[in-house]
Amino acid sequence: DGGSADPPAAQAAGDAIRAEGARWREMSEQTKPILSQVGQMWLAPIAFAVADPISAGPVMLDNFSIYNDVRESLQKKLSGAVEEFLQIGMALEKLAQEYENSDHRSLIRLGEIYKAG
Repeated sequence: DGGSADPPAAQAAGDAIRAEGARWREMSEQTKPILSQVGQMWLAPIAFAVADPISAGPVMLDNFSIYNDVRESLQKKLSGAVEEFLQIGMALEKLAQEYENSDHRSLIRLGEIYKAG
């Protein structure tokens, strides 16, 4: 057929791309409750107290600071993941549509070329 794409194959490829996009959007949704839970988790500095009266204060504050930095970093990464996963899913949806539209236009042009000959 002169190299034209097979419409069912183009549709199958578009469907596969769309399914992958849906998977990324679902991962975004699944990450939201984890982000929420991390945001609600918080330990007070006293949770890091040690029994040594001489070093208790500095150790407690140092450990709390480390804990808080890690928690904030995790929260930031999860927030980014929610957005990025959603953007990937939306981009794949657009890609599937463009792929199918591009393929369709190519089929039309190739059909016109063969009719003219």
